Formats: sequence, structure tokens, C-alpha cells
Amino acid sequence: MEHGPRDKWFNDSVSFIGLQSTSNTIVFNHSHLVLKAADWHEMLAHKITAFRGERDINDAIHFLKEIPSLSKQDVFAKVSKFRPFVPSIEDAKFQSRFDLIWERVHGKS
Repeated sequence: MEHGPRDKWFNDSVSFIGLQSTSNTIVFNHSHLVLKAADWHEMLAHKITAFRGERDINDAIHFLKEIPSLSKQDVFAKVSKFRPFVPSIEDAKFQSRFDLIWERVHGKS
């Protein structure tokens, strides 16, 4: 193999996920694979939905810091557009997780 044995580079934790980004920014294009760069809002929406512990929280904090400073409501509205269907979480839970991340980055509003 060109990149070495599969077990040395393939991330099995994502082997079952088929994520379609709404981004049109292509970072790699091959006849069998197209990789697109996701928007910071899209990545934040996925981290807020997953919320599997401090690692996801820290990633979400990093993503929020990369988003140009708008009002909390404007950022939440844009992030909400990227909410994945699976796994599905309640609106109130998504909002409370976003609020937690926002407060860690910007303080209480």
C-alpha cells in the first residue's frame, strides 16, 4: 500500500460514518474520494451534538473561537442550520450545550 498498512492510518471510529458537508471547499479530489473542508459552524454543530466529554467540549471551544465574533443569537442560528439528524438531540439540550460552550469562550451574557 502507498501509505502503509491500513491499521497504521485508518481511523476505525469513523469507518461507519458518511458525513456530507455542505461546504464547497474541496481540499482533496481523487477519482474515488473527494474531501471537503467543513465550515467552523458545521463542525461546532457536530461537536455540540456528540458532546462525549471534555475532548468534544474542548474541540467545540476551539471551533467557536475560530468563528468571527457576532452576537450569540447570530452564531447560534447559523450553527443550528448544521445540526445533524443522527444522532438526534432535543432542541433544549442543543441550546444548553451551546450556551455552555459560549460561556466558556465569552463569559456569561
